[in-house]
Amino acid sequence: PQSAAQVLGQVVHRALEWLTTQPASQWQPEAIGRAVRAASLELGAAAGAQQEASELVTRILKAPALTPWLDPTQSLWQANEVALVNGAGQTLRIDRLVARAGPNGREWWVLDYKLQHRPEGLASYRAQLQAYVDAVQALQPGEPVAAAFITGAGEWVPL
Repeated sequence: PQSAAQVLGQVVHRALEWLTTQPASQWQPEAIGRAVRAASLELGAAAGAQQEASELVTRILKAPALTPWLDPTQSLWQANEVALVNGAGQTLRIDRLVARAGPNGREWWVLDYKLQHRPEGLASYRAQLQAYVDAVQALQPGEPVAAAFITGAGEWVPL
């Protein structure tokens, strides 16, 4: 059994997964509400969790600092829930992987959604993100790979 907080996190992740395949101009309250309702139904979230999930998703999508990373029209390539296998044979699942044009060519960004306001303060979260960076770097040799947390407060927190 999962806690209410875990289900809430899954609802937020799923709604963001769906919404970030569309341009930011389509992230209207109605679309956010539909995505959160559908994710809540799919994941069996309590009715009260929908309001909190909608607020979190809206805060994340409407944060100006996050739009360049979440709006698919502002990247060269992007995908959600990217599964990779690292050198040790472990399957890793990246919340969002984005390729952007950098000053010296393509740059890769590993993005991890964390609803907590200070995920960078937890060593296990930093280690998880570094493992993702290492796996992407192995697949994209010679191209820079960086990482950041996206918080429920709508903050961009680079690793």
